[in-house]
Amino acid sequence: ETHPISCAGKRDGRLISTVTVKTSSTEEEKIDAFHEWISKLYQAYPPGNPEHHNFGSHGHGNEEYPTMNATQTSWLVDETGQEIVVKKVFQLEHLNESIEELFEAIPCLAKAKTMSNNNQTPKYPHISKFTKNEITNRIMREVFAVDYANFGYDSS
Repeated sequence: ETHPISCAGKRDGRLISTVTVKTSSTEEEKIDAFHEWISKLYQAYPPGNPEHHNFGSHGHGNEEYPTMNATQTSWLVDETGQEIVVKKVFQLEHLNESIEELFEAIPCLAKAKTMSNNNQTPKYPHISKFTKNEITNRIMREVFAVDYANFGYDSS
């Protein structure tokens, strides 16, 4: 089984993989492919580029707003880009600790009483192993600076 990780071609304005990394690939191969992909995305869609929203996702129509870019924040702000307009942000990395609060905030989830923990995602190296590349770290700190500030991520 293979999963796209590296990008070489464009489709729908985004860099889409034509190179795949096999699930049986080593951790080092998966990590190297990620760093290569981030570098290619940064070269194609640097901050300030009108198509910067393609850095991390397809805009789903939001790209018509000048505030739309690859950041999490751009999905949460008003049309001026100055004010976060959602009442509560639940960070994925803290979901286990805040699941009860999420159930209370979204009544239809409360009926489920539990979230599925059956994850079909293939095994990837732990996130900490991806942080050893200084070029990728610099790119991530630059592209997502507003998210680091708004959500309390360590930008060092």
